[in-house]
Amino acid sequence: MPARAYVNGRYGPIDEAAVSIEDRGFQFADSLYEVVAFLGGRFLDWDKHLQRLRRGLAALFIDGAPSDAAFGLIAARLIHQSRLSDGLLYIQVSRGAARRDHPFPADVPPTLVMTVRRFDFAQRLPQLGSGVSAISLPDQRWDRCDLKTTGLLPAVLAKQEARRAGAFEALFVKAGDVTEGASTNIHMVDGAGRIVTHPLSARILPGVARDTLLAIARAAQIEV
Repeated sequence: MPARAYVNGRYGPIDEAAVSIEDRGFQFADSLYEVVAFLGGRFLDWDKHLQRLRRGLAALFIDGAPSDAAFGLIAARLIHQSRLSDGLLYIQVSRGAARRDHPFPADVPPTLVMTVRRFDFAQRLPQLGSGVSAISLPDQRWDRCDLKTTGLLPAVLAKQEARRAGAFEALFVKAGDVTEGASTNIHMVDGAGRIVTHPLSARILPGVARDTLLAIARAAQIEV
C-alpha cells in the first residue's frame, strides 16, 4: 500500500492529497505539527503529543480542531488503511485557507492534514553503538521554540550545513549555551554520570521523548 493521507475529511494515497494554495500553513507557516511513532500498531506517548499540540493551538489562537477522540479515530483508520505495523504519523493543523492577509481571517475552519509512512526504526540502532558526528551553529531561530510550528527554515538551513560538513546533526548555541539540535533535543553525560540538558523554556521544544527519557532517568536515580 502507498503512504496514506487524510486532508479535511478525505482519505487517499499521499500523492493525491492536496490543500489550497491560500492555506495559511503554506503562506505564513501559520500552523503546528506533531510526529508520532507507532510500533506494532501502537502509538508511543500519544497523549503527550496531543497535549503539546493542544498547547500550541491555544498559544496561536487556532480554534476548531477536532477532539482528541476524533484525532485518535482518524489516526487509527489511516494505520488500518496503510496496513503498516511500524511507522510515523504526521499531524499538521493550520489556521485554514483564506485570502492572503496577515491578520487572522474570520470564520475559517482549520486545515487538518495527517499522513502515515513506513519507518524502519532498526536503522537507528547502529548509531547507538558508533555515535554520530555534529557541528555547532549560532541559534538564529525565533524566540518561541517551545511551539512546534512549521516555520522550520533555520533548522532546514542548519541541517543542510551539517550535511555539507559530513555530520548528522547541527547543535544550536545561544548566549554560550547549547539549546538543542536542528531536529533533536540534546542531552549530555558529564564526568560524574549526570545527565545535562537545557531546562524547559521558550528556547527549546518540550520534547516528548525528552520528557520520557528524563522520567526514566529520575526513576533510576540518575541525577539530571
